[in-house]
Amino acid sequence: GAPRDKSRGSVLFGKKTEDSEFEVVQTIPGEQVGSYFGNSLAVLDLNNDDWNDLIVGAPFYFDRMKDHGGAVYIYMNE
Repeated sequence: GAPRDKSRGSVLFGKKTEDSEFEVVQTIPGEQVGSYFGNSLAVLDLNNDDWNDLIVGAPFYFDRMKDHGGAVYIYMNE
C-alpha cells in the first residue's frame, strides 16, 4: 500500500523487470483525501473459493454523517 500517494492513498500492483526495477501494472486509488487508503493490507480467501481476496484499510476515512471514522475495503477475486 501507498497511503500517501496523491494525498488519497493507493494500492499498487507491480512486477520486477529484467533490470530488477519495480514496474507498476495496476493501481487502486483511494477515494478520499487524507484517508490513508492502503495503510494496511491483508490477502486471504474470504469465501473459500481458492482465490485470494484483498482487504484494504483506510483508517482516517471520515463521513460527516457518522460519529466514527475509518473504512475497510474488500476486493473479491473472481
